[in-house]
Amino acid sequence: MAEDRYLLYKNFNFKVEVNGVLLSFSKVSGLERNASMEAVREGGFNFHTHYLHNAPDGDRTLTLEYGMADFNQSVSQLSPGRFLPKGVTVMVLGDDRSKIRVTYALDGCYIRRINFGDLDAEHGGLIVNQLEIAYSSITEMK
Repeated sequence: MAEDRYLLYKNFNFKVEVNGVLLSFSKVSGLERNASMEAVREGGFNFHTHYLHNAPDGDRTLTLEYGMADFNQSVSQLSPGRFLPKGVTVMVLGDDRSKIRVTYALDGCYIRRINFGDLDAEHGGLIVNQLEIAYSSITEMK
């Protein structure tokens, strides 16, 4: 089955497509959506507070840890500071790792940092210890 070739090890519960490069990861953090609000009190109307939306504050960073890439994939485009025009797609796999439960699409992505692990001929793949990606928006797809 074509889907099985991307599931390199059983403990890798996330498939992540980074600008067209498909990787498998065991830990994903930093998926969040938040709104910045400002409380405004109206003079003479002291029993109610109005809340206004502000632009999102702070940075949004997706952190992917303990990943594996097939050597057939080109990871040369995964360099820090690079803009990812195709974005990032995070696919959360089910318990049996054959079905995708939920998918998150991230836009406005830049690679902040990538840390490769040791190359090991026994495992036959490229290990990514940590990959940090800054993003501007996230959309949940079913």
